[in-house]
Amino acid sequence: MKTQDIVLRDPFVLPYEGKYYLFGTRSFTCWEDHATGVDAYVSEDLENWSEPIEVLHKSDDFWANKCYWAPEVHVYHNKFYMFVTLSKAGTDILGTALFIADHPLGPYKSHGPQTMTPEDWRSLDGTFYQDKKGNPYMVFCHEWVQVSDGEMNVVALNEDLNKPIGEPKILFRASQGKTWVKNANFPREINNDYITDGPF
Repeated sequence: MKTQDIVLRDPFVLPYEGKYYLFGTRSFTCWEDHATGVDAYVSEDLENWSEPIEVLHKSDDFWANKCYWAPEVHVYHNKFYMFVTLSKAGTDILGTALFIADHPLGPYKSHGPQTMTPEDWRSLDGTFYQDKKGNPYMVFCHEWVQVSDGEMNVVALNEDLNKPIGEPKILFRASQGKTWVKNANFPREINNDYITDGPF
């Protein structure tokens, strides 16, 4: 496949051992109540890609059946960790969960709690960060739909990346950029809302 033939949202590329692994949100199920997983594409030149390879598949008893948004894969302690935003149709649950594998192409298995973000928050787009001492963190959005003034938050993770440590802390709110942000003209009234999305 050529790059222009791939149809997905929220692309993330992991370079690893001479190859590029592309992950993203399946465009055709991103808003549906029957999302089932995450695909990857492999390339050696960022132009010619493999066909999609399913690397995360929803089991029949797994809780999330919606979203499967913005997957990112990060190498940590010789393992591969996928951060992906998940939801359950008919509920307010929206948060980032972690999955683990021995290879970029999986298979990825659930790692840690249902979500690494607070259960009563609408949170999305978790990404991995290590400070200069090697301490692991997750940076994520507290969605503007819930808080109006969208937030960027950070939460410390334990060394095994299977649970958060303490409570999330606000890094900044979207309104702090109000001198340069623009109205998104979304269908709902958001004149007093500010949006955060996609930290990296």
